[in-house]
Parts: sequence; C-alpha cells; structure tokens
Amino acid sequence: MDFVSPEHLFEELPLTKEEAGILDEYICDYDFTVVGKQGPEWIFSFLGVVRAELGGEEMILEDYDLLNDIFIRILEWMLEGSDYLKCFEGLRVKFISIFGHQIIFCALCTTKLDDFM
Repeated sequence: MDFVSPEHLFEELPLTKEEAGILDEYICDYDFTVVGKQGPEWIFSFLGVVRAELGGEEMILEDYDLLNDIFIRILEWMLEGSDYLKCFEGLRVKFISIFGHQIIFCALCTTKLDDFM
C-alpha cells in the first residue's frame, strides 16, 4: 500500500449519517487538498485536527462520544485492520505502533470515564 486516500479510508470505515455529520461539523476546516502532497502522513494531520477538536471545550457530550469513536476506529484501522503501516519502514513503524496504541488507550479511558459521570 503506497497511498490511502480519504475516500479509501472511509470505504474501509463506513460512517453513519450521524458520524459523517459530526465530521462535517467539527472537521470542516481540514484541508483535504494537501492529502496528495503529504502522502500517507495525511492521516496523522487529520487525526491531529480531530484530537484538537476533542480537546476543545465547545462540544456537547454526544458529539464528543461520536467523534472520539471515529478517532479510535481510524487508529485501530491504521494499526491493526489494514496494511497502512506498510507505507513506512524500520523504527518509524514501531514508533507509529507504540504511539498509536497509547493514544487509543487514552481515548478509550476518556470514553470509560464519561460512563461514570
């Protein structure tokens, strides 16, 4: 796998209408025109925008849960459900894997904490 387009990603991880609406609402500023220039790394910048939105204070809990769920699904797809890591070599693969799993753990912990509130 040399390149993963946004279209391919969302074919692999189909979104409900509600999830697509949440992405449109909160990630509308993401510049998808840079995808071709960034190569497979575009997913990292996209996830960075999603993560920044998740850290914002202007989101209702239901939206947070949906966006966090999408965030986790993309990370799980990257790390375990696809050949995405084959776009990289050597230590970079290990770093992406370790860092990605840590982020998933944190995102899952946040989801579980919300269940207690």
